[in-house]
Amino acid sequence: MIRKYLQGAAMLALFSFAATSGADEFHYNNILIGDRASGMGGAYTAVSDDPGGMYYNPAGIAYSTGKNLSASVNAYSVSNRTYKGVIGGQDWTRTSSTLLPNFFGIIQPVGKFKLGFSYAVPDSNQEDQDQSFKRTTFLVPDQLGGVKDWGNTTHVINFNNINNTNLFGPSAAIQLTDAFSVGATLYVHNRNTETIINQTIQSDDKVSHIWSNGSLETDEWGLKPIVGIMWAPVDKVTIGVAVSKTIVITSEVLSQTTVTTNDPGIATGLNIPQINELSRTNDSLNVSSDKRKYPYQVT
Repeated sequence: MIRKYLQGAAMLALFSFAATSGADEFHYNNILIGDRASGMGGAYTAVSDDPGGMYYNPAGIAYSTGKNLSASVNAYSVSNRTYKGVIGGQDWTRTSSTLLPNFFGIIQPVGKFKLGFSYAVPDSNQEDQDQSFKRTTFLVPDQLGGVKDWGNTTHVINFNNINNTNLFGPSAAIQLTDAFSVGATLYVHNRNTETIINQTIQSDDKVSHIWSNGSLETDEWGLKPIVGIMWAPVDKVTIGVAVSKTIVITSEVLSQTTVTTNDPGIATGLNIPQINELSRTNDSLNVSSDKRKYPYQVT
């Protein structure tokens, strides 16, 4: 009877914990963790009986046999993202490729518990590219408060982006019955990014130009608890549920922008002071401790 109450309490706690959820383009598994889980396309929540389970559903490691060690040394990741019609009606395509360590985990039986430790890289991007666009119309503010058209222009973008997320921490799981187990992982979360973008827009007659450089660096630390259950109601059928949420504790965001132009209309519109007869420059530097908010994840 006590075990039935424990099972019911565990189920209630999980679904109460997941009462609020959300998502955006960055809240998904960019890279599959673990060799066996990768072979199953990441559909591993109701299996999870090896070290990879510490990431997918820690309740599953309760069914691992003896000491268990798993490592996926390097993964080559390639991704492609296209922004439709964002530059003069033209698409901007960004491609990322990176070679990275993927996963390491170890499980040790201790009495009725299975204890473990793992390191995972669920997200990593590295983009470094140049693109050039031709535009037939480029409207800029004039000194009278209206707009003027530079006409045919060339728009050049140099883009560099690095984005890495690392997780490491302990796990524990226990079988409450032959058919039911619970488990938890407490990851330390570290995410660091560095983005640099240079843009030049120049009229084809070489008379007018604007150049801008922007950089953004972030470094955040926090915790990512993962709580899971696993239940086998009948032979050869297993139900697994895991809930997680990343909680950012400290964050530092540094952004810097420099804009230079020889067009007095743009300079007036952007409040750029004149530094000589031919050029106007504006610099800005911002430091912030704003904390990124992550959604609940339920699998």
